[in-house]
Amino acid sequence: MEEFITGFVGLDAHAESTAIGFAEAGRAAPRFVGTVGAKLAELSKALGKLGEPHSLLVVYEAGPCG
Repeated sequence: MEEFITGFVGLDAHAESTAIGFAEAGRAAPRFVGTVGAKLAELSKALGKLGEPHSLLVVYEAGPCG
């Protein structure tokens, strides 16, 4: 069974918050979803609203310290 990516998630992580951007697969324009706190539970809840974990490709912005 083939699995397809249906959405792309970009995360901009900071010490106190994480900003979330989302683009559906294809040619749809990306959109800003919002900002959540620094806790994993908050991020997991927000990502759960975007789709099934196996269908999302998630990347984060790494600063100069990696």
